[in-house]
Amino acid sequence: MELKKSIFIIIVVVATIYGLKYTQDTKFEDSEIASFEYVDWQTKTFDDIGIEVELPFEMEAMKIDLPPALRENIKEMINYNFNSTPVSLFISRLVANDGISGDLDKAAEGAIAEFSETQDMSDLVYTVSEIYEQDMNGRRVDGTFQMKGRPAEITAKIFSSGTRLYQIVLLKMSHQENMEVADKIFNSLNINKWK
Repeated sequence: MELKKSIFIIIVVVATIYGLKYTQDTKFEDSEIASFEYVDWQTKTFDDIGIEVELPFEMEAMKIDLPPALRENIKEMINYNFNSTPVSLFISRLVANDGISGDLDKAAEGAIAEFSETQDMSDLVYTVSEIYEQDMNGRRVDGTFQMKGRPAEITAKIFSSGTRLYQIVLLKMSHQENMEVADKIFNSLNINKWK
């Protein structure tokens, strides 16, 4: 069982790191403040991963090329991404092979440890807290950091249900308007773990 837990932790860490790095690749050259109108907000349904959320932008499907050793332990991984300077969002659902489940604490800590090594990022301070939402155990990561010398924040929720892992990672520049966008996204999040 320890081997299966280790595999799950590695899968979570690698998947989160890839997602964070794709999301973090934003140029940080545009305006730092999100500017969305009320009419921009729409409920988006991602049937293939069982997530429904209110968003003021369109997400793009993205493929993450995992190393072969990890890929053989994954039945399915579906990812969506949106990049902008004020707010970037990564949503993912991963289904591991039967019998693979694991430790969310170690997974969250490992992902954050790797994220802290990201180029152009410094001064990461974060907390990881247990959450129970939508009938699933999870972890919430809240942190602040400097991105190219400018204050930024990360909020992430990682949920596990059996062999399924859901990740919602939001990076934002530190402005009140961006915080309001992030709050609205997380407050509207609905996961159907049966999909």
